[in-house]
Amino acid sequence: MVLTGRPAGPAETAGEAGAVAIVVAVFAVVMFGLASLVVDLGIARDTRRQAQNAADSSALAAAQVLYGVGSTPDFAAATAAAKSYASANFVTTAAEWSSCSSTAALSYSPTTSCISFDSATTPNLVQIVVPERQVASFFGGMLGYSGMSVNALARATLNRGTRPVCSFCVIGTGWHNLQNGYLVVQKGDIW
Repeated sequence: MVLTGRPAGPAETAGEAGAVAIVVAVFAVVMFGLASLVVDLGIARDTRRQAQNAADSSALAAAQVLYGVGSTPDFAAATAAAKSYASANFVTTAAEWSSCSSTAALSYSPTTSCISFDSATTPNLVQIVVPERQVASFFGGMLGYSGMSVNALARATLNRGTRPVCSFCVIGTGWHNLQNGYLVVQKGDIW
C-alpha cells in the first residue's frame, strides 16, 4: 500500500483483496470445524442424557419388582422390568443386552453383567448399566472425527428395614402395593 495521499490503484487493491480472501477462507474452515464440534458434542450429550434417564428408570423399576409381595427376590421379574424400561426410554434391543458387559458389575448377575445385584439371596442394591451405544458424528466426519461411545450407570438401593409407622392411616397399617395408581380419599372412603 502506497501512502501518497492519492487513491489506491487497481494493482494495489487486487493484492490486498487476495490476502483478505485467504484469511477469510482459513477463518471459515476454522469456524466450520468449531460449529461441527458444537453440534456433534450436543448430540452426544443429549444421547448421554437419554441413556442416563433410561438407566435411572430401569434401576428403579427393577428395585420396585425385585421383592414383589414376598420376601424372596424375583430376579427374572427385576431383569425383565429393567430391560422393559430401558427399551421404552432408550430403545435398547435384546441383542444389545446380550452383548452388554460391565466391568463394574455387582457380585450377582443372573443374566448379564449390565444388570447386577449385591447379593444372590437378599439383595438391597440394584445396578443397571445401559448398553453402550455409538453416537455417530454428523459433521465431524468431514474432519476425521467419527463419533463417541455413550452409556450410563444407575443404582437403586432398597430399604428393607422395619415397617413404617402409619402417619396417615387411611388405607390401614402395613405395606401397600399402590404402584403408580391413584388414591382418592373422600369422607373417609377409599376410591
